[in-house]
Amino acid sequence: MIPVGATVRGSSKAPRGPLVIRVVAAVVTLVVATFLSPSITAARAASAASVSPVSPVSPVSPVSPDTMTDQALTDSVHQIEVAEAVRPIDVDKAVVALRTERHDGSGVAVTISSDVLFAFDSADLTAIARGQLSDLAAQISHTTATVGVNGYTDSTGTPAYNVILSQRRANAVANLLRPSAPHDVLVSATGHGSANPVAPDTSPDGSDNPAGRAQNRRVTITYRTP
Repeated sequence: MIPVGATVRGSSKAPRGPLVIRVVAAVVTLVVATFLSPSITAARAASAASVSPVSPVSPVSPVSPDTMTDQALTDSVHQIEVAEAVRPIDVDKAVVALRTERHDGSGVAVTISSDVLFAFDSADLTAIARGQLSDLAAQISHTTATVGVNGYTDSTGTPAYNVILSQRRANAVANLLRPSAPHDVLVSATGHGSANPVAPDTSPDGSDNPAGRAQNRRVTITYRTP
């Protein structure tokens, strides 16, 4: 029996087995960490390098709905054939001469459209008519023969009325020319109505022919030059 307070040799020390095991484990861990740490670091670097870098996202420019490509613009153009789009016209039929002048030896015949000289259904000379006739007055100032003024209408209206209207128009032109003619030269005026047409008033199918009627409404002045 051991008395209380007695000391037994070695009883105050911990067993050596567990301490040695812990020391050995610590040394092994240190060695493993020393040798494996560079490999782990390299592996991590290689893994990071194998991942493709993420490219920054470029801002997308807004596309306007009104924007068109050259091809789209080309496709939108409708092609036409010029030869099919242009309709030929007969110039002689499309244009009515407002004034013509014909020379026959020493004789001169000047024809002026009544549409230039007068308003519709009127025998009063227009301002344009006075300008046209002032040039003609200068030409007859040296004539030695009778100056004839002949008025014509188209076939619209009654024959009797057309003769009266053409006579009034011929008188208006003759009255303007008389002061310019030599004092011994007669200036006569005659209305012929719709007689002596220079163009048909109707087309072959019986329809109206406005261009022909316009040519028939006229006043012709004839005179001789020295």
